[in-house]
Amino acid sequence: MLDGFDAAVIGITSRCGQMDLVVYDRGKVISLLEKTGMSHEMAVEYYEFNIEGAWAGPGTPLFLDKMPAKKVREFMEDEYAGTE
Repeated sequence: MLDGFDAAVIGITSRCGQMDLVVYDRGKVISLLEKTGMSHEMAVEYYEFNIEGAWAGPGTPLFLDKMPAKKVREFMEDEYAGTE
């Protein structure tokens, strides 16, 4: 787990045959960074490079962007267009 980010924990995820992982709310992580005095832009950059971009082995946590199902479908269609 990330030190100092307990308020951003939203749960645990599981997947068949793999270890359970802690899930953080990406927006809350960034908000907590902003509360340390960082601007929004600095917090996003710090998050992307030092938190999301850090590999800590198979227990590396997941970061979730909350969004409605319609937006998720649109994202997935865009993300995987042409991969069939």
